[in-house]
Amino acid sequence: MQPVHKNVIVMKTLIYCIIALGLFEIVSNFYHLLKGNKESIGLSAKKQHQELSLELGYHHFYVKAIIMFVFGFLFTLSGIVALLGICAKFLLIVLASFALYGFLQAVYYKRPYKVWISLVVYILPLLLRLILA
Repeated sequence: MQPVHKNVIVMKTLIYCIIALGLFEIVSNFYHLLKGNKESIGLSAKKQHQELSLELGYHHFYVKAIIMFVFGFLFTLSGIVALLGICAKFLLIVLASFALYGFLQAVYYKRPYKVWISLVVYILPLLLRLILA
């Protein structure tokens, strides 16, 4: 039996973390989406997504909840597909899309430090995936 390369173990750990992140995003944002109307959803999501300015209207948080819910599904699906060895590029595409979303959010909202710190969080999974590839 050949020894497992350290990068393979770290990559699988990263994929499991991405799946866990996906499941968290699905559950937490589904909770907000169950609130009914756009205003109730937006006000509920405002509590979680505080990287955006709290002075923004509820519709910004409503859209954010939907986007993060969709990314939750994409993280979970692409992680499972990568673990099964079906299509590793799907995970890369999802992570690149997430990083792009984080960048566009930072540029659009221009909020001093919170939105830029969250950009690091959005880019980190992609960077780890590229380093471990």
